Amino acid sequence: MLRGSVMGAFRQKHSFLLSNSIAGVLFVLLHFPGWYYMGTLRANLSTFAGGAGAIFVIGWLCGLATEKGKSVTAGIIVHFMNNFI
Repeated sequence: MLRGSVMGAFRQKHSFLLSNSIAGVLFVLLHFPGWYYMGTLRANLSTFAGGAGAIFVIGWLCGLATEKGKSVTAGIIVHFMNNFI
């Protein structure tokens, strides 16, 4: 959703860096409800490693894979590999 729709729409008028960064921030925001209900929202927002910063980096890498692979499938594979590991 983020790489195909959001990043794709922004990419038409903006740079890859800006488009991917916006998608990365939205990727972090999508994790907020899960963190809230698990009671880990504050901890995930206050730590970079394993928290919001790490999620942003993973989201950004998914966007980079999508850009380089010229397909959302590449981003999906990176996301799957991260979740699997």
